[in-house]
Amino acid sequence: MPHFDRLGTLRWLSVFVVCLSVTPLTAQQDPCLVRTIPLGILDKSRTPASAVVPGMLSGKLHGKPVEILSIRRDQGPRRMVILLDASGSMFGTPFVWKAALYLAIDAAMRAPENEQVALGIFAGHLSETVGFEKGSAAVVHRLMAIATADPLRVLVKDDRGTALIDSIIESMEVFHLRGPEDVVYVITDGGDNRSKDQPREVKDYLSASGARLFAFLLEEVLPNRSRIVQETYGPNNVLKFVKTTGGMAVSASITSQQIHTFDAPAPKDATNKFQREVVQEMANLLYQGIATYYQVEVKLPMPLDRPHGWELKMAPRKGVHRDDISLFYPTVLPP
Repeated sequence: MPHFDRLGTLRWLSVFVVCLSVTPLTAQQDPCLVRTIPLGILDKSRTPASAVVPGMLSGKLHGKPVEILSIRRDQGPRRMVILLDASGSMFGTPFVWKAALYLAIDAAMRAPENEQVALGIFAGHLSETVGFEKGSAAVVHRLMAIATADPLRVLVKDDRGTALIDSIIESMEVFHLRGPEDVVYVITDGGDNRSKDQPREVKDYLSASGARLFAFLLEEVLPNRSRIVQETYGPNNVLKFVKTTGGMAVSASITSQQIHTFDAPAPKDATNKFQREVVQEMANLLYQGIATYYQVEVKLPMPLDRPHGWELKMAPRKGVHRDDISLFYPTVLPP
């Protein structure tokens, strides 16, 4: 099924929704100039910043200032699709696969009460799903079944190639993700050798959908081996797409010495325990980004007829630029 035959329709709908959802304006103002943007804010201690006011932010589009109208913390419900890579490269050795299962189960078990959880498993395409209506317990049950059996027997038989980018888009369509409260959390080694959708089209689709993309990239470290072109294609594009949607990405290198790190219960070995704690800390960072974000209402200096990049940053404090705060926001605005 081609993904982008409907891109024009989706783009038109996103503009229609934006125009209907803004606050009342005078007749002289174009309502499509006012947008509501999701914004994640982390301070230097990697915790969500508090007490953020419009004067603390500064935006630009085409070199012209973007007016920051208001900012508020979003308290609404969340929906998260855990998208698990089960392609052949994840099974070359058990190191990456064990880590991936650990992360997927942890995400499903630790989801807050206001967050619905679904599951997607992919290789050459999205081969298996557990819907939101089943609940997080069903997601955990399925992942546990996979973890305690031969994965090549319990997983749907599939082409072991990797269509990472295509599967991200397919999961958004299957689960009808259409806003910043909707999240795809992909756990993958980042390889991609089967995707057919072009990066530019994917970028436009993600910008129009409004859903956010989060990624945990697991890299297997093997001696005397460098990554082939298909393996580097995925991670590079995933990081770009994460920024496009205002999401976050972290990465970890997994070695054979860390294989037991992801077995339960945690072993007593201090090194393995440390490695597990590091990966858990990185996962917690993503959980914070998914659960805690702000809604920033902005007014653009001009209408847009196509997707366009823009910049949002912390305003200088006493003339000094701030580098103690990290902002995560959609870097591409839809028309």
